[in-house]
Amino acid sequence: MKNSFIIAAACISSALSPAAWAWNDQGHMMVACIAYKQMPAAARKQMVQTLKGNKQLWELVTKGIPDSTPDAERDLYAVMNASVWPDAIRDEAHPMHKEQHPNWHYINMPVSFDGKTRNSPPTDWKPGDDVLNVVQATAMCETDLKGTKLKADQKAIRVCWMLHLIGDVHQPMHAATLYSDHYAKGDEGGNREFVRIGTKTMRMHAYWDGLMGNTRKAENAARAADALLKDEPVPAAELKAAAAVSDVTKWVEETRKVAIEVAFQKGEFPPKDDSSTEAAPSKIGDDYAKKAKELARRQVMVAGARLAARMAAVLSEK
Repeated sequence: MKNSFIIAAACISSALSPAAWAWNDQGHMMVACIAYKQMPAAARKQMVQTLKGNKQLWELVTKGIPDSTPDAERDLYAVMNASVWPDAIRDEAHPMHKEQHPNWHYINMPVSFDGKTRNSPPTDWKPGDDVLNVVQATAMCETDLKGTKLKADQKAIRVCWMLHLIGDVHQPMHAATLYSDHYAKGDEGGNREFVRIGTKTMRMHAYWDGLMGNTRKAENAARAADALLKDEPVPAAELKAAAAVSDVTKWVEETRKVAIEVAFQKGEFPPKDDSSTEAAPSKIGDDYAKKAKELARRQVMVAGARLAARMAAVLSEK
């Protein structure tokens, strides 16, 4: 199946700021696919029906899916497409651009190795408050989906955001920002650092975005998700325990912790003698690359399990 919506979204994303994305389209679709397959049938049905509450949105997330596609597969692909919609709408030409919220995708939890203390951003939120980061955005979306005040078309949008945000929370560069004398205002989630892997130079943030792959087709991402489930990089018991953790601030702290250990190598990466600029990027070695890929696989699995549990819980209260 040639999914033109996913192709269009990916083309849009490549043209915009690298600070915008987490996991690229493939990673987000894999998280959504894993969640969908782990959710109870009733919750899956409710999620799809909620997405259908916005006709324009439903047309976008099903665009390009052949009419001959079985209903169950169509619904899965639509949910996977919906998970990347919050990135696609950043394009000013997108018909739903007004729904974009760039600051919802991340939270700049401070990481430093210089002994200095930096303030953490707020995570508490109640109706009426501004939404400043991914933790608050998740709380708002859940509140709106559980409530009765929001119209059907807006509830569909909230489902898209939930599908996306829980993936974002588990991408290390979306929950951790390095502070130092050099990065006095933070490294913007790895966006101010450049790395080289092989012959390619890219921002550190972009490197982490692409660790799960760069496919632009939902069916390819679904196959990758199935393979990941089969490989089981996170043992079933551990995954069940992770899914039972419902506090989003704990998810963020976990992600920050693994960012410190793996992404920043406990203060050893970027190397202190490297400038990490585009002209002189820090080199990604084989050991770093291996550990980063292993972590990405685990994070996507955990994100999928938590998304399944969270969406099922939220939709059951409707």
